Amino acid sequence: PVLDINEIKKEARVFIKTERRWLHMSLACLPITLITSAITGIANSVNNIFELGKVAEYGITLGASVVTWVLLPFTISIAGYFLNHFRGLMPDWKSIYREGFGNYGKYFTVGVIKELIILLWTFVFIIPGFVKRYEYYFVEQLIHDNPNLDHKQARILSKKMTDGSKSDLFIL
Repeated sequence: PVLDINEIKKEARVFIKTERRWLHMSLACLPITLITSAITGIANSVNNIFELGKVAEYGITLGASVVTWVLLPFTISIAGYFLNHFRGLMPDWKSIYREGFGNYGKYFTVGVIKELIILLWTFVFIIPGFVKRYEYYFVEQLIHDNPNLDHKQARILSKKMTDGSKSDLFIL
């Protein structure tokens, strides 16, 4: 198999024990995670407490979804931040936000198109949506490493990289 799960687990244990980098990585992503979680939680609470009716409920849910979509470029910069840590580069936590804001338009386009394609495949039937999620597993890392790629090229490369390994990624 392409992915040796035992080897990956061994590397992960070494990484976790090394200089507690996992803690720095988690803390660096905390603001984005908190913002997304808070917006979603507040939207759900408002819907549950006030029972505003379906139209207002959909509006609040849509607003929370928009905030999540607006933060999509930072998922790519976070993927690059993690990748650089795994490579031993020890990037500064501020690099997540510099990269996210610096490449906002490109990262937003890539993230939205990827998520829309996955969503559309999920509408066809749930299983194809999961397949596409794993097929496009490496899009964020590819765009981070190769900023000249467009969204289609990144998806094609990710598809080639995951060909025959989607079930291994799922198990991992």
